[in-house]
Amino acid sequence: MPAIVPLLLNAVAPPMMSFERCVRWGQLIAQAITAYPHPLKVAILATGGLSHSIGEPAMGQINETFDRACLEKFAMATIVR
Repeated sequence: MPAIVPLLLNAVAPPMMSFERCVRWGQLIAQAITAYPHPLKVAILATGGLSHSIGEPAMGQINETFDRACLEKFAMATIVR
């Protein structure tokens, strides 16, 4: 049976991580995976929303401009291999 390691990121209530810290966290996860001394398959599943404010009073109010700007930055980000 495969091991499942849940990694949660608070994106709903303060204190929230900065964008830079989120990127660094992802880089550390990538480093840990690549440093593992044995062959291994890893799948990363991410879920959530951008401006959807799940569970908040603004839930359902989508800021399309913000979402598109975030997705553009994600697409331009350096992929760690």
